[in-house]
Amino acid sequence: MFFLRYESLKDYIRLYPVNAALIAVQLAAFAATSVSGGLRDARVLLEFGGLSALPQYAGEYWRLVSSVFLHAGFSHLLLNGFVQYIFAPPMERILGKTKYLAFFILCGTAGGLASLSLERPALAVGSSAAIYGLFGAYLHLVLFRRIPLDEGSRKAVQVLIVIGLIYSVLVSRVSFWGHVGGAIAGFLLVSPLLSLRHSAPGRR
Repeated sequence: MFFLRYESLKDYIRLYPVNAALIAVQLAAFAATSVSGGLRDARVLLEFGGLSALPQYAGEYWRLVSSVFLHAGFSHLLLNGFVQYIFAPPMERILGKTKYLAFFILCGTAGGLASLSLERPALAVGSSAAIYGLFGAYLHLVLFRRIPLDEGSRKAVQVLIVIGLIYSVLVSRVSFWGHVGGAIAGFLLVSPLLSLRHSAPGRR
């Protein structure tokens, strides 16, 4: 099945270095904010780069990226990190390292823009928008068959989308529009990124 992970941690890092590095940055950011009291004080998360619609942070668009790597609690980090660990490797393999890095950051940024525009949060952090970008991209691949997927993987994508929608609607304190923005970005980005990868000239 497309999403099953059999690798050892060492092999995982070797095969998917970008995704491993992205998770490592999130872990390091969590450790830094925890030591600084960020789990109890939103001001610390804002100091570390949390996204906010408050007037004093207007124009600080770098927060659209930095906020992706911050999390408000261990359970928040654990859930996002687990989903990313399991479901991101195929996308890194499909797109290649550089394109996957761009994809992850762009989806996270798109989700942040959607949240900032439609929800006006005092504080928003987390990699959820980038992860929903993965879901959107896999939905595109299922619908348009850009790459071959076995039936089990196709069903897994459909289940992920349904669970993701239910979670976004029913669970409090999550950014619904952040998730939607990330998913739409992933759906729209994967095709041009695949085309860029496939049209790139080979080495001579």
